[in-house]
Amino acid sequence: MRTLPCLLVCVLLYLCFSVTVHAQDLFTDSVVRKLSDYHAGNSSPALFLHFDKNVYTANETAWFTAYLLNRPATDTTHTLSVSLVSDADRTVVLKREFLVFNGLAFGDLSVPDSLPAGRYHFNAFTNHVVNGIPQSAFTQPITLKTTTEPPFQASLKLLDTVAADGFYKVLFEGFTKDKMLLKNAALSYNVTPGETVKARTNERGEYLVHIPIKDVTALNNTLRLTVSWQKDKQGLSVRLPVAPAETTLRFYPEGGYLIDATPCIVGWEAKRPGGIPVQLTGVLFCDGAPADTIFTSSLGIGKFLLTPVKGSTYFIRPFEHNLAGKDWPLPLAIDRSPAISANRSVVDDTLKVTVRNIEKGGRLVLHNFNEVFISKPIPAGGYRASFKIALDGLPRGLAALTIFDEEDRPRGERLIFAHYNQREALTATTDKPEYKPREKVTLSLLLKDAAGKPLRGIVSIACVQENRLETGNVTDIETYAYLVRLLGNLPADPMGEWARNKGYIENILLVKGWRKYSWQEAMAGKPAQPVNYQSLQFTGSVTYFKKPLKKPVAVSLLRDSAFSLLQTDKTGTFLPAIRDLILAPDKKLLISVNEKQYAGYDVRLNDPYLPVSARLAREQDAPDVAAAAINTTGSLLINRNERTIMMKEISLTSKKDDNLFGTRGFGVNACGDYVCMYNILNCPNHNGAYGNKEPVEGRIYLSNGARVVYSGCVNSAKKDDHVIRATGIYLNKEFYGSDYSELSPSQPEYFSTIFWKHGLLLNEDGTASAQFYTSDITGRFKVVVQGLTSNDVVFGEQAFTVTKPK
Repeated sequence: MRTLPCLLVCVLLYLCFSVTVHAQDLFTDSVVRKLSDYHAGNSSPALFLHFDKNVYTANETAWFTAYLLNRPATDTTHTLSVSLVSDADRTVVLKREFLVFNGLAFGDLSVPDSLPAGRYHFNAFTNHVVNGIPQSAFTQPITLKTTTEPPFQASLKLLDTVAADGFYKVLFEGFTKDKMLLKNAALSYNVTPGETVKARTNERGEYLVHIPIKDVTALNNTLRLTVSWQKDKQGLSVRLPVAPAETTLRFYPEGGYLIDATPCIVGWEAKRPGGIPVQLTGVLFCDGAPADTIFTSSLGIGKFLLTPVKGSTYFIRPFEHNLAGKDWPLPLAIDRSPAISANRSVVDDTLKVTVRNIEKGGRLVLHNFNEVFISKPIPAGGYRASFKIALDGLPRGLAALTIFDEEDRPRGERLIFAHYNQREALTATTDKPEYKPREKVTLSLLLKDAAGKPLRGIVSIACVQENRLETGNVTDIETYAYLVRLLGNLPADPMGEWARNKGYIENILLVKGWRKYSWQEAMAGKPAQPVNYQSLQFTGSVTYFKKPLKKPVAVSLLRDSAFSLLQTDKTGTFLPAIRDLILAPDKKLLISVNEKQYAGYDVRLNDPYLPVSARLAREQDAPDVAAAAINTTGSLLINRNERTIMMKEISLTSKKDDNLFGTRGFGVNACGDYVCMYNILNCPNHNGAYGNKEPVEGRIYLSNGARVVYSGCVNSAKKDDHVIRATGIYLNKEFYGSDYSELSPSQPEYFSTIFWKHGLLLNEDGTASAQFYTSDITGRFKVVVQGLTSNDVVFGEQAFTVTKPK
């Protein structure tokens, strides 16, 4: 008879356990489903571009590799659009499309010699748009400098940081090279994009710019001015104070809230407009009495411990002169509710956390807003509990630990960086630390996983003059993938290590660690807004005497040596396939109506990337650039000993090029094709250089790493509406560095990019090597290597010095 009570107890225990597990499964399934729905509407592949440098001059080539990160297996990306945008007026000054294959794109853009020096940025996006906005986009700020001394010198000076009569006053002054006053020079300036003002200097070569204080905001706080005199243009800029105070303080209680009678680490951040961090000291006050002295670091980030009491008031009073006497209140403490804290958020394989105010129980959920990895119930009845959580199965990088109350409502959250020690290490080593001009450099690469085992991967390599990498404009693929794409713009790491600096990440997560608003959207179980996905596509149209067609016509597309014949519909619309638009570098499409009687026909190719590029340039926030404002023309001048060869190039004038092939310059034929001194057809390193010759039909030249027979110039100078020449989707161009073992020109060669290689595959033993030569520029050079493995992104760098012969 005893077996019956035992059996009954077992059944009751089983039922109780079953109900508990079932409830937990229901909760976990619910969270997983809602996170999945939220992720589907709010996630997208991340786009990163590795540029060779971020300081250029006219006629230089910008080389890049594009990486599409965390793309789905069903990814259909085929085109990358890259545009160069002027910061002065946010207009697109240059644009090209490039072929994307397996999430990679390689390309180059030649900076026009007609552009004035100043601030610009590259915008890049793919063919996928959501609600008219690129799904995956990337911005790279750059500085465009000049290689020749301008015929005038100019400067901008903010007369007073305090606005008088509702205006900031900025003085422009200009002089010619022979110290004559720059009279009647044309000026155009703006603070708000699209609201450009035009003016002229007076008899003293001056102009006093008045900027209404109401026009200066945190997003628009830079006066950008272009001065034109004779045939030369220069761009200047100066930062303006943002009223009423330059510095803004923000407070970030760990977990999200100040909670009554609950110890809390409070992160705080001090910034000036444009995201510039501020290092300052302040006093913490409680109910009007000083309680502690607190600090921010050079990152503009600090922290302090506080046990708040509901009903008390807390504020910070900074010592900084422009904030003296101003009090910055902390958020008020709320009623007791579950709280979470972690001494360290950048961890390896184990996370230690403390939870408080759990008398009614709750739940800890570890997730990455896409997938739930741990759902752990917190038993009721205690005030405080500590947990040690194994992070097995959690991918490397950012994740979130969220605490839910007894009613399954998110109450607090801590961002963490998991498996920090699992970084795949890419090492770049040169055979020597110091070289002479025109000496061979041997670069060796080694890629290993965290356990020291070799890895295969694909990388791009740039070796450039170090001063062509402005620190404030540098973002590496590792920092972008793990931090920037998820947390937004970040303060610069003084050590320059970014995602490789554990302390830096700890500070960043302290002020970026609560995303309750994302949770509120996610727990609603639906995307934040309805989405309309679209893949951009080139379309063509044919009209007859400016009117729609009444019957289909044939259209031919000539690209390189390939030919396609398409048919319009009865309205004149035709849809070229991607393969019909793929072009070799510097070539153009020849599109024509293929009818015997073509008079009256007008053919057009409609570029869908043009309006998106213009909208992106116009509507996006100004790049968060840490580089200093350009307030004198001299700051845009390349050093004298780096511009001898370039001086010969700047005499080129910008011309509208309607050729089918190539570019214009010295030694070019009617198609714009040329051969440099190294027998390279259309060599980007010697675009427009003296010594170039016209190619000869039937002769063999180097082109994109292969020997090719030049088929001649097939350009047609005749223009007709039924025939157009258009840009398409470009393949990559090969970089040709100088090989001084074969030919060593007597004239100096000042190349700031001495090596570029895209798509370099590392062997099974994780190694690869490359050889190249230094140029005639002396000083520090930096090798930057970025790329992908099957599981991660990788980054490595190495520096060396080029010294003058003794």
